[in-house]
Amino acid sequence: MLRRCKSWDYCAPRIYMISITLADRSLPLLGKLVIDSPKDAPPESVCAHIEPSVLGSIVQDCWAKARYEKAVKALEALMEKREELRRRELMEAVRKSDHTYEEILCFIRG
Repeated sequence: MLRRCKSWDYCAPRIYMISITLADRSLPLLGKLVIDSPKDAPPESVCAHIEPSVLGSIVQDCWAKARYEKAVKALEALMEKREELRRRELMEAVRKSDHTYEEILCFIRG
């Protein structure tokens, strides 16, 4: 069994490839490869897909959830930056305005 590289920082958030080898290779752990093309088809036209096992389906669901959560976090960060930019623009407009602070507050409150 290969061990981890001792000089590498595995605490950092990264994508790691993991190889799992079964002793007898009889059980498709995550799924099996299904060839959709005829056997005499040229290699460049071969079509195939993975038919996931129960565990493979669970792994797919986890990856989909992780991608969704990452997208939500990115959107939240973008909205926070947008809100900060709006605050800065508003404060700059208030500083440049000829109106009093009370007039500006009345306008903002509607």
